[in-house]
Amino acid sequence: LISRTSGPLSLFQSQGGGRKKGEVEKSVFHWRRFHFFTLASSPIVPYPLSPIYRLFRIRHCCAVTALLPLLPHLCACLHFLHECTVKRRLGRTSMVYTVSTLQVGGEDEDKLQGWALKGDDMEVDVLAFGATLHGLRVKAGDGQLRSVLISPSSTSSLVDPARNPYMGSTVGRYANRICKGEFELEGVTYALDINNGDNHLHGGKRGYSWQVWKESEKYESADECFVTIMLEDGSDELESGASKGGKQSYYPGKVTLFTTFRVKGKSLSISHSASSTVSTPISITTHPYFNLDGIEKSGESASVLDHTLTLDVDAYLPVDSGSIPTRVVEPLPSSPFSALLKAGSRIRQVLDEMQKSSMAEGEEEEERAKNEGRTFPFGFGIDHCFLFSQDKKGEEYGERRMATLASSDGHLTMEVSSTLPAIQVYTANYLSRKDGHPTSHHSSVCLETQYYPDGPNLEGQIGFPHNCIFGPAVTVT
Repeated sequence: LISRTSGPLSLFQSQGGGRKKGEVEKSVFHWRRFHFFTLASSPIVPYPLSPIYRLFRIRHCCAVTALLPLLPHLCACLHFLHECTVKRRLGRTSMVYTVSTLQVGGEDEDKLQGWALKGDDMEVDVLAFGATLHGLRVKAGDGQLRSVLISPSSTSSLVDPARNPYMGSTVGRYANRICKGEFELEGVTYALDINNGDNHLHGGKRGYSWQVWKESEKYESADECFVTIMLEDGSDELESGASKGGKQSYYPGKVTLFTTFRVKGKSLSISHSASSTVSTPISITTHPYFNLDGIEKSGESASVLDHTLTLDVDAYLPVDSGSIPTRVVEPLPSSPFSALLKAGSRIRQVLDEMQKSSMAEGEEEEERAKNEGRTFPFGFGIDHCFLFSQDKKGEEYGERRMATLASSDGHLTMEVSSTLPAIQVYTANYLSRKDGHPTSHHSSVCLETQYYPDGPNLEGQIGFPHNCIFGPAVTVT
């Protein structure tokens, strides 16, 4: 996915820039990075590089002169011991990154193959089924690996859409919801399957989360390792009657998608590269459930309410009862989510502010919740999209930080950066052990970088400058 001639920066270069309504982009680049860092108990002081060349002052000593041919060997041994000392002081041995095959047991063995990526500070498990980020273990401040992902409790639940709420899955062709599953593009109406209330969610029943991906490339070296997997989705042919005013039941065109999971130091980067045969909406993200306290420590009682969460955005999208944007962009500083702009704010504080806002509106809020048919009151949890409202012209931009999440003990922090314009924050509001999930609500938090929810129906709307409709790709690197 990285051009060998132009270097890694080619991943971030715009292929189309801003556009007017009705125009399409030439290619798709999605880039997302999770970077972990720890609080060290003491600063690292480099060991001085001072190989000893003058071990002896030789003054007319025949015995020492006889040993002179051995001095280069002695110096080499001392230099080797010095490097070992430096590595011990840095708390590590030589870096080695590896990619090995992985197999998760179960009845559907063909769907549960994968890859294990391993570095000194991080271990990552990726499954071919759903391009799933199945495991993530990161070295914390105490030097121990922490397992920071909530994953399905069994292989049977992993492959079952009724029991797997996209845990670690790659979702698409369009992430998040599309209102009533319908949109119109180039004179054709597309009526997608409904799988979330009255709406279409995360690509529906044929989404990328439920497909088996194939290996395209894997690489390992002393500096990094990665695996690239691919999937072909859709068809060039319109369904019978669609060209005559009928409705198409799936997204337009055939999409070829490559997703790369890369480990380097304490960074995990996930990049998506897609090309389509015709114009089509595309928004792809990975859907991991994070708990930085460590799954081994928290277990069934896992909670992220005492995690701190800070967002580097300035607006959010209010939603209706079906979590569809109301087409209004609200500034974050004057909203119930304003605490997310302050470093060190705990998720519990944000929910408290949301509840206070709801209570302040009193009967009016109660009546609105009743009319909207809300299952949970405003403030029960976060499931909203946050964005950069200052991007008025819709220019493309490079990777930038969007969120910072820290464990409740403060020993592990994760930064999320992306090239996409929005991030959906979801505090696992609907997880329930009664439904076969491994944990209950608020046990984890999802940070999903993406295009806007209901994006195909927001094209050309004021306040939503970034397009999600992409045309046939010339080249994708």
